[in-house]
Amino acid sequence: MFSRLKDDCCVSCGHYVPEGRMVCLNCENDKPVSKKQIHSDICQELNVIYAKKNHDYGDSFANLRDELPDAILVRIYDKYSRLKTLMNGHERQVMDESIEDTLRDLANYCIMELVERKVSQ
Repeated sequence: MFSRLKDDCCVSCGHYVPEGRMVCLNCENDKPVSKKQIHSDICQELNVIYAKKNHDYGDSFANLRDELPDAILVRIYDKYSRLKTLMNGHERQVMDESIEDTLRDLANYCIMELVERKVSQ
């Protein structure tokens, strides 16, 4: 569901960069990237992907969850199965989904479940 948005990547290291930038601050300043910064970059990237996909698909996860309260388990299992296939080195037919894309999908689905739980409280 969620694919990497190449326009939002640093041309030097591939990390997320805000719209309009070509190089992340770490590469621009030539500083080593900390794990904390990488985590922050990934979270920002997940938010951008979520916003764009929610625009394209509508609030489909929430709608599905209304019909199937345990929908998160299905989505996680789907992505787990995809991840397992990719990590076991099976030949891919869908070339535009990498291990990293699948991990992003898993992360976003978990966050989306947290959001829906907060909204329904």
